[in-house]
Amino acid sequence: MIKNDLTDLNELLLVLMEECAEVQVEASKLMRFPENSSEKLEKEIGDLMYMVEVLHQWDLVSFTKIDEQMTRKHEKLKKYSHFMGETNEGLGV
Repeated sequence: MIKNDLTDLNELLLVLMEECAEVQVEASKLMRFPENSSEKLEKEIGDLMYMVEVLHQWDLVSFTKIDEQMTRKHEKLKKYSHFMGETNEGLGV
């Protein structure tokens, strides 16, 4: 175990921030190098999703509220982002 002066909560939040940053790095690498596989991005998203699970276990976040926010974000993206439209590149349409 690593010794540091962080409280458990601060260490949890710090690891969460690190995982967010790692997702950001892998997403930017896919933009720069589109020939790369998305496996590293999937790994980092999995790590981030696990940290969200831990936040839930600690009662710091609510899955119900997260789901509600996901719905709001979906509606906002449909309105303002072309990648959510009928002719987005990801679906090859």
